[in-house]
Amino acid sequence: LEKLEDINEVFEKIGVVYIKRDREAVIVELKAVREALNTTIKSLEKKEKDLRETLNRILSSTQGS
Repeated sequence: LEKLEDINEVFEKIGVVYIKRDREAVIVELKAVREALNTTIKSLEKKEKDLRETLNRILSSTQGS
């Protein structure tokens, strides 16, 4: 969308309907969605790392017994 500078309006699919929207508004909205998804990914990666560390601690303590 950013490469299409000469186009001011785009169609956004909402359900089964396409709605005409301002290109800049769509770009801003998509960037916000991307940022939120990146934050979610980082949070899930941290949780995964913590769970792996916990699992490794549990496994090492049970193997040492």
